[in-house]
Amino acid sequence: AVADLEKGSKSSKKEEFGAVCDGMCVSNPMREAGTSLFLGLEKLLASPAVPGRLDDGFSKLCNISPKTFALHVKVWEALQAVVSKTLPPELCSARRTMLMALVDSPCTSVDAKLVMQLREAEEALSFERPPVRGGVLCTPGVLDVPAVLRQKVSIFITVALRLLRDARDLETGEQLSELFSARPGFKEALAPEVWFESDGKTLREEFQPPKKGGKK
Repeated sequence: AVADLEKGSKSSKKEEFGAVCDGMCVSNPMREAGTSLFLGLEKLLASPAVPGRLDDGFSKLCNISPKTFALHVKVWEALQAVVSKTLPPELCSARRTMLMALVDSPCTSVDAKLVMQLREAEEALSFERPPVRGGVLCTPGVLDVPAVLRQKVSIFITVALRLLRDARDLETGEQLSELFSARPGFKEALAPEVWFESDGKTLREEFQPPKKGGKK
């Protein structure tokens, strides 16, 4: 099953795993643990998203290439797929360890260079810091992120702060203003012109939500 993920099998391995669990009367916690690892592995083995305007600003802030920043975002999203707020920290850590071990498994046949890049990204992102509160993305007079971009921007801020090893709290508008003052690169990366056209209200094409049928 793991090998098929790397080969891009059309069948859903999570569904196959679920069918096996049904046949063996596996407990819900065990089913959830296995499913989360399949989901995390799928995310890790997927091609990173093509860097866009947001990646450009945040990569400059972190002094890395847009492609490298996109890789870190992909790893962060994969790591979040295997953990839960309801799990104790030690179990979350064990799942992350298992996920990275699966990437390096002979079953996946992942290029050794990519494995090293993924592991380096995981290590960099392991820096401990408090979560970014979503409400700060709509701070009057400071930042107003379009609804369609809020989840993505929250992830980008989280990844950037971890790469910069910045442990400051980011829960209020005041703390956001302090971040912008201390690290102007964040303000530049989150300027309205990044996602709006010159009229200041039309979302750029790359940020437009998908239309029905999966096409923009």
